[in-house]
Amino acid sequence: MSKILRGWVFSSCFLDVNELKECLSVLVKEQQALAIQSATTTLSALRLKQRLVILERYFIALNRTVFQENVKVKWKSSSISLPPVDKKSSRPTGKGVEGLARVGSRAALSFAFAFLRRAWRSGEDADLCSELLQESLDALRALPEASLFDESTVSSVWLEVVERAAKFLRSVVTGDVHGTPGTKGPGSIPLQDQHLALAILLELAVQRGTLSQMLSAILLLLQLWDSGTQETDNERSAQGTSAPLLPLLQRFQSIICSKDAPHTEGDAHVSTIKNRCL
Repeated sequence: MSKILRGWVFSSCFLDVNELKECLSVLVKEQQALAIQSATTTLSALRLKQRLVILERYFIALNRTVFQENVKVKWKSSSISLPPVDKKSSRPTGKGVEGLARVGSRAALSFAFAFLRRAWRSGEDADLCSELLQESLDALRALPEASLFDESTVSSVWLEVVERAAKFLRSVVTGDVHGTPGTKGPGSIPLQDQHLALAILLELAVQRGTLSQMLSAILLLLQLWDSGTQETDNERSAQGTSAPLLPLLQRFQSIICSKDAPHTEGDAHVSTIKNRCL
């Protein structure tokens, strides 16, 4: 437009109608471009543009979703036969293996418990019972402490085995394995086997490592002491109350605490005062 105006100023001839129309159209176009630039740079226009872009992308995604659903419906309604699925292969294998392991463990425990009851009742194969209990005790003592503390990492089959074994050992220790507590005579459980069963039970409590298990073991020891002191037989009373706790105490003493509490200056001051007093 500026070129046209400069041409008019230095021009010696008059403008015709076509040149005036051209000048008018150029002026209108420049005004329109200026108005568009002003309108598109405002804050409301920028926000409106952003919203329109978001709506556009939303409608594109919605169109794709509807298209995929239509394809799935057409695929299901088509007459193309899909290959047969093997139902056995789709079955989770973990549950089957766990079920078989549970059946095997229950059968093995039932057989072992029945063998021990029969041997104690008949008085035969007493050495085999002692060897079986001693080997189980040695195997538990070889394990690190609190190996069953985190039950989430242990299979439920093994937890069930531990529960059943602990229940059976408790009945052996209390002497009611045959259904009659404190049975005496030729069918009673040897005191050595009871001590081994008690040691295994205490080792299981150490392996589980929970406060409830340790307190349960302590209550069992107190129960055995009370029942032993109430015996009328002096010889049996003296032997029944002497549980083999020395290996267990040595095991507790050998446990190293990995997180020692930091000693503060106040604790150090109190310790020095105690040393002076002593």
